[in-house]
Amino acid sequence: MMEVVRDSLGQAQEKQRSCYDEKARLRTFERGDNVMVFLPLKTDKLRAAWEGPHAVLDRLDDVTYVVAIRDRKPKTVYVNMLKPYYDRKEMVFWVPIEGTPEELVMYGDWDGEAGIEELCLPDHLPSQDKDQLLAALKGFETVFSNTPGKMDLFS
Repeated sequence: MMEVVRDSLGQAQEKQRSCYDEKARLRTFERGDNVMVFLPLKTDKLRAAWEGPHAVLDRLDDVTYVVAIRDRKPKTVYVNMLKPYYDRKEMVFWVPIEGTPEELVMYGDWDGEAGIEELCLPDHLPSQDKDQLLAALKGFETVFSNTPGKMDLFS
């Protein structure tokens, strides 16, 4: 009877291992790598979040690392609690097109009561574009107002 139980247990363990190994990824980190660490929240020990970047201080074995965590002593962490940290290399910024104003200007303090004709439009906009914009605004006067309304698109 014990042999049947051992065989059945061994088969179940092998099946679980093969299912786990299909999705498992080998992750290795070197000393000095920046990583995100999955740590419990200070306010609620039962909840956790990814924190970082933190530096890897040492690799104890294939799956255990020592990580320097800010304002705390170094922590020994299992590899499943780590993921690589990627720096944002590209800077995203606005490059003005030649001939446009340098600073962002907000136009039109319209309170919804004044007519659309009284709306202050940008000076750098050609008169043809101003006319098109005013025509579009007049066509959708109920949409471009500060008073809330109802939408009847869905039934």
